[in-house]
Amino acid sequence: MYPFTDGAKSFGDAIFRRLLAIVIFLVSAGGILYLSAVLMAKKDVSFEGAKDIFNVVVPLFGTWVGTLLAFYFARENFEIANQNVRELVAQVHPEQKGPQTQVRQMMKPRSVIKSIALKSSESEANVKLEEILKLTESGSTRVPIFDAAGIVKCMIHANTIHNFEKSILPNKLERAMLLSDFMKQAINGNPIEALVTAMAFVRTDADMADALAAMTKVPGCQDVFVTANGKANEAVLGWLTNTDITQALNIR
Repeated sequence: MYPFTDGAKSFGDAIFRRLLAIVIFLVSAGGILYLSAVLMAKKDVSFEGAKDIFNVVVPLFGTWVGTLLAFYFARENFEIANQNVRELVAQVHPEQKGPQTQVRQMMKPRSVIKSIALKSSESEANVKLEEILKLTESGSTRVPIFDAAGIVKCMIHANTIHNFEKSILPNKLERAMLLSDFMKQAINGNPIEALVTAMAFVRTDADMADALAAMTKVPGCQDVFVTANGKANEAVLGWLTNTDITQALNIR
């Protein structure tokens, strides 16, 4: 037996999902109509009794239909999303023809980055949210924290703080909270520590396609830092956001 090609599999899956949707609709509609006919034929069943039976059976049909449709059609959406990401990266693969824009041409130099710069005796763990909020409330949407050597320790997005604040309502955000305590929290099950440390790194001789490839390798990453050799333990020379990268590569 010859193996199916990817196209044949996709076509077969699409046909199967269409047939499944039709069968589920017919079975559920037929079941409800059949139940209605049976209840109407039984003279010993009161109106209240029939209504109670409907209130129990109809939600069961709905749950069954919803579960099956969610399983098959949500999986399709997930596969489409993954395929879109693969195509996005393929569009700007480093090996594609034509000159590439270099990261050093597009990056924001370290000297102009609004950030929290720690002294040699200070640790990012002891930074208070209030210090970060002063920057976000003055217009910065992302606040990197650098140690005394210029190494980036984490990146705090204003949205991360905002979403955490919404998640703890009706409690209020403690502006005096230490960053170490903030990073121990979670937003909808997502650890904040993972969110604020999702960063990628590239060399100074990398191009924008390299930056995109590095960013997509780190789950949830939206920030790429440029260092001499693309290492996380090196002083940052520049910074690129996900918006910088997609605009430079003309990705919509």
